Amino acid sequence: MKAFFVVIALCMAGASAVAGKLELTWSMKRVGGELRIDYTIRNGTAKRVVIVDQLYRGAHVDQDAIIVMNARGLAKTVAFVRAFVVDPKKEFLERPEPDGRIVGPGETVKGSATTEWPLRSWHNFDNDPAPLRRGATKAVLEIGYIEEPFTMDGNTPDGDQKLLRGKVRALPRR
Repeated sequence: MKAFFVVIALCMAGASAVAGKLELTWSMKRVGGELRIDYTIRNGTAKRVVIVDQLYRGAHVDQDAIIVMNARGLAKTVAFVRAFVVDPKKEFLERPEPDGRIVGPGETVKGSATTEWPLRSWHNFDNDPAPLRRGATKAVLEIGYIEEPFTMDGNTPDGDQKLLRGKVRALPRR
């Protein structure tokens, strides 16, 4: 099992978040009984990075999957996460590591995900995630990434994962 270390990069500026020169912009909107999340990541660094945003649901990558959980360190905020997230207090028989997409210097990658509305906690391999706290009015998007040096086993990256955190936004009203 490859080791991923989660480090949260908190950086908020204007309409995007920047960790070094890696930029994340995002939006969300209700579409019927779902919430759609769209995002763009631009690599303004001089090195390649791997965007770790391809979550497995069962044996296959689910292009719409996104973890829904309580945001760490932010009151009344839900986190939408596309990364390798493990609760260190729990043991899992399987912990499928997400696939990644290599993004070169100056390149941009886009992604989208959907989750049910109204929101409830969800995790791609934790069948008993902590319930969302009541009264959430805001949301934040967090995307995993790995800076060089990294290795790839097929589409699965290996390296020290960090989280790029987007701007906190108001949740749509019910």
